[in-house]
Amino acid sequence: MVLNVAMLALLGLVVLSLVYWSAVRVTFLADREDNPRGVEAELRIRRGRILDANEVVLAQNGGTPERQVREYPLPIAEPAVGYYSLRYGTAGVEEALDPILRGTTSDPAILFAREVFNQPASGADVRLTLDITLQANATRLLEGRRAAAVLLSIPDGAIRAMVSLPSFDPNVLEETFDLLAGDAAAPLLNRVTQGVYQPGLVLQPFLAAAALEAGDLRPADLPAVFDGQTFDLVSLEGEWTAADFTAAVTDFGFLSAPEIPIPVGAPASGTVEDLGLALRGEENLTVTPLQVALAAASLGTQGQHVKPQLVSGVRQDGRWQAYRRQQVVEAPRVSGEAAARVLSALPRGGSVAEYASTVSAGPNTSDSWYFGLAPASSPRFVVVVVVEGAASPEVAQNTGRRLLDIALN
Repeated sequence: MVLNVAMLALLGLVVLSLVYWSAVRVTFLADREDNPRGVEAELRIRRGRILDANEVVLAQNGGTPERQVREYPLPIAEPAVGYYSLRYGTAGVEEALDPILRGTTSDPAILFAREVFNQPASGADVRLTLDITLQANATRLLEGRRAAAVLLSIPDGAIRAMVSLPSFDPNVLEETFDLLAGDAAAPLLNRVTQGVYQPGLVLQPFLAAAALEAGDLRPADLPAVFDGQTFDLVSLEGEWTAADFTAAVTDFGFLSAPEIPIPVGAPASGTVEDLGLALRGEENLTVTPLQVALAAASLGTQGQHVKPQLVSGVRQDGRWQAYRRQQVVEAPRVSGEAAARVLSALPRGGSVAEYASTVSAGPNTSDSWYFGLAPASSPRFVVVVVVEGAASPEVAQNTGRRLLDIALN
């Protein structure tokens, strides 16, 4: 009798344990990283493709039905596309649009069919604004350097090229991740959106527009502002306060993070300790190439804000649907007159309105900046190039001019 009771008690404990783990703690078991069923399910997911603006494949799935493998036919698109790895996670568009690419849904019918028929999740295709031809040319022109380049079309803000060097091949991420993570050259960093640099004199066109708007700079002085010799905006130190400087860089978006799906660097605080250095772009303010590109774009759009766009469409049910956030109409950065005057006063490189400068980046080193708008009379494209460790802006300037020429032709 005692033995029977003991056996029944043990059987009851087994039943309670099964109920506990299969019903009460089922989510805990499913979410465990060492759950082999979760790994097997992940390996069967058919992620959607990532395409460029002309539907050239940038990322796709290969392998077998039971073991899907992510492939990147054109690794040069990595700064925008990012990577997908079962071990190391996701980055770039692969991360930002992961639910779409992997087919995440709350539709009961789809979930039921997947469960009953053991169907793997299947994601939708995504189309970027990136043009792989422009991407390839920018990569080639900057090869071997630590650099960043971004090309936007305006006024839509579509990113046509986004280059960050050094980069890496996401096809071999599993084998190289530890080396990449420990590399002092930071190949895993997207220098366009996350690389923060002192702006130096590349800030001058935007400060000049703000000063012109405030009546602290005469239109006749604009050409002298940009020749680098006869006029220095540090002279505004007698007219401006730290608050005036902060207001100017705020208006041009340098203290806010651009709205784009992929990660961006944290915006600067805007604290000004030395106004003279701040006016030279050599104080606390740091900016990303994307921020400078958007600020420069406003000079070609009558002072209007330009929103960056990297993803243009998602293929749903065999048809492309626009992927775009609702656009909020914001007040102009500066008046159309001030923007037009600054644009007209910028130096010319053929049909390009441009500005180039170097800024100290530490002891015995400097970075070079370049931005250009083309055609100067009615800009359709803006480019920004930053080359680290460059003593002159020549490489950045030549790269930017060449990219604008290719984009226009």
